[in-house]
Amino acid sequence: MYKASTNIELFDLHGGPVHAISIEDTAITLELEFAIIGRDHPANPCPSAQYIKPCTLQFQGVSLHSTNVWVESTRSFAPHPCPSSPIEGDVIEFEPVASGEGYSVKLAGFHTAGWSEWQFSCTSVFVSWAEFGGEAWYES
Repeated sequence: MYKASTNIELFDLHGGPVHAISIEDTAITLELEFAIIGRDHPANPCPSAQYIKPCTLQFQGVSLHSTNVWVESTRSFAPHPCPSSPIEGDVIEFEPVASGEGYSVKLAGFHTAGWSEWQFSCTSVFVSWAEFGGEAWYES
């Protein structure tokens, strides 16, 4: 099992199918079919960005958690009708921004209720995966 807890901004979740989401009081676990580790990440032994699979992200010390869904009729965001599973299918956006002693994280993707955005703060992120799965699509 491979693991990383630094340089989270060098992971790309775009297109990664969500297998499971677990939300607890101060922790979120996101299980994906795959993610991409950037070529410059210290845990990547390869000279190019690589698929990593399956991939689990554990966000610890979670606070300021919000989930919203786009409502076309009002052309605005509203509270998500299914906050325990705000993204179905693939993650489209993953934006971790270092802030203070942790990260401000934005995840976005589709849900049967519509376009969903999920935002929270966390003190740490742990990424684990079983194997490297070849060059990322944009490296070919």
